[in-house]
Amino acid sequence: MRVRMAWAVPRPEVTQGVSWHVSGSRLGLDIGLAQLALRRLNYERVLEAPKLTSNERDTFALSVSLLNPFDLRDADRDRIADAIDRGRSRIASVIGDAAAFDRVAGELSMEGWRRRALRWMLAHETDRVGAMFSLTEVLALGGGYVPELHRWGMSMLAAEGCPCSGLTSPGRWPTLLGRPPLGLTGSAVADLHLHAAMMLKELRLPAALAKVVLSGATQDFIDEVKPTDDADWLTLVRTARTVTRERIEDYIAAATAAGPLIPDGGTPAAPIK
Repeated sequence: MRVRMAWAVPRPEVTQGVSWHVSGSRLGLDIGLAQLALRRLNYERVLEAPKLTSNERDTFALSVSLLNPFDLRDADRDRIADAIDRGRSRIASVIGDAAAFDRVAGELSMEGWRRRALRWMLAHETDRVGAMFSLTEVLALGGGYVPELHRWGMSMLAAEGCPCSGLTSPGRWPTLLGRPPLGLTGSAVADLHLHAAMMLKELRLPAALAKVVLSGATQDFIDEVKPTDDADWLTLVRTARTVTRERIEDYIAAATAAGPLIPDGGTPAAPIK
């Protein structure tokens, strides 16, 4: 057991009578310490018990921990925002056009229940149609090439056994739902990450700050989201989009308090001779 543990995926151990510790390999220690990548800013009230399972919470936390700020490019940030804008315009254009909706649904390999619900909504509740799509789907509809943007995605550790980030392609995630012991639903919901990219573009801030923003946004998301069951991904994607510009500014401001942002000292000091 000791020999195998040296190469096991690091994980926190919480056992009665035993001090909290991380077991497993030192390689990838950020996996075992993923919860420490999050920062709580909301101390204004006593929080309710989280509705997400502990495995789903771990998936969202690990997704933040695995983000590499040096890999997050401003060009990709802009491509994400522009593609989502085009995708939203395309979704709006299907209203009143059944053939266009069928083409969109086919491109996304949309499930039967959602096609039926959307056909009814297109006739009776057109203002809610956009809420039936994830941002990953909107990104794909707008021409965003999902494989080139994996660095902005979620943890693939549970889904693929890879300690890396990735975006789940539209049409694939129904196979990931309904397995609460694995926390797979969270691996398919990258809406919070994509929403952060859009807000950073709007604020004209560098993409490298996405991890700073998400460290606070993900903690609030985990605390506040209230899915009805383990497969309720629609509530997850809808909640992720409610993060306001003002809240994003709060996360940025918090990064100046013992965080990665420091005041510019002006002229660099002269080199020591």
